[in-house]
Amino acid sequence: MSYAGKWDYTILTTKSKADGRKLMMPHQQEAVDALNKYFDLSGRTRQEQSGLLIMPTGSGKTFTTITWLMESAIPAGYRVIWFAHRQELVDQATREFCNVAPILAEHGIKKVKILPISGQHAGMSQSCGYDINVCSIRSAATKNGRRFIRRMLGTPGARKVVVIIDEAHHAPMKSYQDVLDTIRGINPSMILLGLTATPKRLEGNHLLMEMFNVEQNRKKRGNGFIYEVSLQHLIQYEYLATPHYIPVNTEIQGDTAYHLTEKSVELFHRFGELPEDIFNEIANSAARNKCIVDHYVKNKEKYGKTLVFAIKKEHARKLYEEFSAANISCNYVVSGMPNSHEIIEDFRQNKFDVLINVQMMTEGSDVPDIQTAFMTRETNSDSLFMQMVGRALRGSYAGGTKDAYIVDFHDKWEMLHFWFKPEGLDIFTTDEHDEISDIAIEEENTQIANADDEGVDNTETFNNEEENDDEIPLEKLREIYREISKSIESHWEASIDLPRWPVGWYAIPDKPAVLVLNDQLEAYQDLQKYLDSVLDEKRNSQFIQENYFVECTHPADIDIDNILSYAKHEQTLPPYYELAEQDAADPHYMAQRVLEKYPDCVDDLNGRAIYWLCEQYESSKRIQSLYPQFVSFRRAVENILSSRHRADIIETDERKTYHLIPDYYDLEELADEVYVSYPSLKSAFVTIQWSDRVVKSWFGITHRLSADTYKIRINRLLSSPDVSREAIKYLLYHELLHANGLWTHSDTFRNTEWEYPNSAQLDGELDSLALRYQLDYEELKKRYKGSSTITTVEGVGFEEVMGTSQVNEQRTVHAVADDYFNPKAAGVVDGYKYCQNCGHRLLESARFCDKCGRPAIYY
Repeated sequence: MSYAGKWDYTILTTKSKADGRKLMMPHQQEAVDALNKYFDLSGRTRQEQSGLLIMPTGSGKTFTTITWLMESAIPAGYRVIWFAHRQELVDQATREFCNVAPILAEHGIKKVKILPISGQHAGMSQSCGYDINVCSIRSAATKNGRRFIRRMLGTPGARKVVVIIDEAHHAPMKSYQDVLDTIRGINPSMILLGLTATPKRLEGNHLLMEMFNVEQNRKKRGNGFIYEVSLQHLIQYEYLATPHYIPVNTEIQGDTAYHLTEKSVELFHRFGELPEDIFNEIANSAARNKCIVDHYVKNKEKYGKTLVFAIKKEHARKLYEEFSAANISCNYVVSGMPNSHEIIEDFRQNKFDVLINVQMMTEGSDVPDIQTAFMTRETNSDSLFMQMVGRALRGSYAGGTKDAYIVDFHDKWEMLHFWFKPEGLDIFTTDEHDEISDIAIEEENTQIANADDEGVDNTETFNNEEENDDEIPLEKLREIYREISKSIESHWEASIDLPRWPVGWYAIPDKPAVLVLNDQLEAYQDLQKYLDSVLDEKRNSQFIQENYFVECTHPADIDIDNILSYAKHEQTLPPYYELAEQDAADPHYMAQRVLEKYPDCVDDLNGRAIYWLCEQYESSKRIQSLYPQFVSFRRAVENILSSRHRADIIETDERKTYHLIPDYYDLEELADEVYVSYPSLKSAFVTIQWSDRVVKSWFGITHRLSADTYKIRINRLLSSPDVSREAIKYLLYHELLHANGLWTHSDTFRNTEWEYPNSAQLDGELDSLALRYQLDYEELKKRYKGSSTITTVEGVGFEEVMGTSQVNEQRTVHAVADDYFNPKAAGVVDGYKYCQNCGHRLLESARFCDKCGRPAIYY
């Protein structure tokens, strides 16, 4: 129990103005429509409803979901609990809720109360009466945290509650399961919505699929998810940036440079990822780090704002030193850094060019205008790779960039074969001719592979080490190679494979668009040129692949099938549109045109502007291929117009005035009531009194003055009619448990403490004082301030400071006497004063109490 600051937000929706994103992009509106269709918000359903929303990183899934909650769930009377597994996600979601809150005004809701809960925000005990709780799962899942879930839900949540799990692939964890089971016990008909950008994590995860009814939905609806949009679709209309995949071969022979052992290979084959010792070797490679930095320096103008994903903390620090030495403005963040939020915010504000991080920016951190992502670690995880890539994929229509560069650094390996090929993701089309199967690699002659190493011919060393004693031993050779790697100079050159990226697409009615990569363009042009013979001879997709796409990236068979199906009917290829083309389909271009023609349309389109925009839509097949309905295109343009304005959020402080009245409660009287209820608590040799001053850091403190003598002080702040009598008794009970031998907040202590009636409610009452009342501590301290120092006898003191219990052995405890002595108070005899410690009557001139020896100076 302790004071905690004011973290909540009470937003006046009718006086606030949302940011420019209340009019959503087409895929976001489709997601909201799907959510409304999927969930029954009437409150009449008597069973749990659950489902998954799949939206790629950078597509605005947080904003989309919060908009649905504001437009549909909260107006329908639902309380919201948003769970996230990291601090950054709590911060991000809280910001989004505040920015979108003005939507509620359209539904007659004049204010909304939002509370973020985490180790750096409010605590679970403070959550009571809030419409929206954005909660760290770590705070909620503890035994103590789960005590307050019923208080968090309240009566409204016990009837109607929407529970959102951000990054839902974490949901099978025990912490989530424990919390959800607690909520189900209170509200069996809750709505459970999972959000994820990585649907592949569902594969084989039966608990996750069961939680969100994936298989059941597939059988009933034909689709396991509430809504799903692909990266390919979002790239098509440039909501996500056009990705340029740039693989960089460091030319480092990993097997040799990184001490690869048979055990490491075995671990890799078992778990699919590099062992920790190999990651350490890679992170410490001076040659590799130099390669990474040099590559950025040579491409600085093109790459711009760059996010670097390092392997581990030490690697981030080394890269930071390398970038700094190259005069690149940069910084780095790793988990546990106290100023990580400030550094990320500085990066968002463009105060430096390069941010190096270790798994801090893979999920949830929103810096939309990142131009480039550097992948410095090898991985077999497509979901991890895509979370990193997603940080750079925010398109120009979403406040990001038009192009994104994904720079992927690879070493050469002979004993390890990574089955994950980044270019095989849906944003990159795989070139089957560039791939070598694992079997082919294993059968490849090692002499050919080793011959590629510059200046090192160690074929015989590997193959005949035992037969030729004159050869340099393998370990010695590896040591020499490592030393060469560490001392390599700045002229290190990296080989770069040919980059591939989308340049346009074919629009096929009722079919997914077919993206065209830069190296495929001529092949499609040839296909158009000889289309008549292809159709006459009834050629299939296999023939097209083998004859037209010989020296370029192979398109997917389904794409060729869809194109041939269209061509058979129309006798031509589908309409082709270039991504680089800037025309009426570009909402930025059209927003500028609108402002030129209708300057008064800064906030909203008027009737004339809408009519003109509709004409542009109906006259452009390109626009219609991107936006199936005019309302979608209109919203895209309005999104650009309104994005010029930041959210203007007006809060109100509903806290009441706090009344502090000295000695409002008789502590001895309340303690006697506690003793009557709990006769096993010893009362002998325990003295109880108010603290000498108002304290901000604790509510109660117990001192052991000797082996069987204790002194309990209660924070004078609580001497108020605004604190219930029962709360003070509960606090005394808490401190008396300490005086009865339960010195630490162990499980035994907590179980005993929570036996007190309504303990969770009373904990919440005390912990929420700063949320319910205006506590001006400086003013309170001035009113109750003394300046003499009083000292207890040496002993053991037990303090509860900011919720943390500490046993301070054999120390002297100091406190400042800050009570004014009032010689006119009732019962005071002229010429005398009273000891603050024991109450003994003293002469006014006395400096020390002649009974207990304590200082007795009043001001």
